[in-house]
Amino acid sequence: GILRGAGFAVRLEAGDTLVLEGRAVQHPEEVATVLVEGGEPPTRLVVVDEDLEAHFMRLVGHHSPTHGGDR
Repeated sequence: GILRGAGFAVRLEAGDTLVLEGRAVQHPEEVATVLVEGGEPPTRLVVVDEDLEAHFMRLVGHHSPTHGGDR
């Protein structure tokens, strides 16, 4: 896809939600520019800042109770 071609790591989540990390979080304007120039302007672009506990729980396959899941 367009984003992978621009060097972004992308994964599909929750049906039609694309999740990007790393550079995309620090520079969401680059994501928007790549999509617009590729002819696929985003309908919504959101940066979510994850706390350390939520990040760890996601990595080990669990969800934090404060983030809508069960342990």
